[in-house]
Amino acid sequence: MNQKGYLMIEVIMMVVILAAISSIIGMYVLSHRSVLHANNEVTATFLAQKQIELLKGNEDRLVFGSTPKGEIETLEVVQNGTTFIIKTSFKETHESGRLIKVEVSVSWQEQNNDKILELSTFLMEPIK
Repeated sequence: MNQKGYLMIEVIMMVVILAAISSIIGMYVLSHRSVLHANNEVTATFLAQKQIELLKGNEDRLVFGSTPKGEIETLEVVQNGTTFIIKTSFKETHESGRLIKVEVSVSWQEQNNDKILELSTFLMEPIK
């Protein structure tokens, strides 16, 4: 018997195979985006912690009671092809001027969305 065309079972098998392939590709793309986001979050956290540790290491350079308030420093760092903007600001939190709140925010763009991570700590005037 000479048959032309496809049987119904062949068409169904082709649809099932294409659906499986497209779902695997979709999961791969979603997984790649998740890994990229996690990598950027870890990098931003590292950069913020590094900035805070640099300030903690230089506490003796800060003039407590007369430290300027507001945004002090803005740095731009490129890591893994992403540009991170690090902003450091000081806020005096006690009348005596012996305690300063340090806020570090790291911002970056990811898939045309602005992302931001903020860390803060307190620095106290060293006891002499």
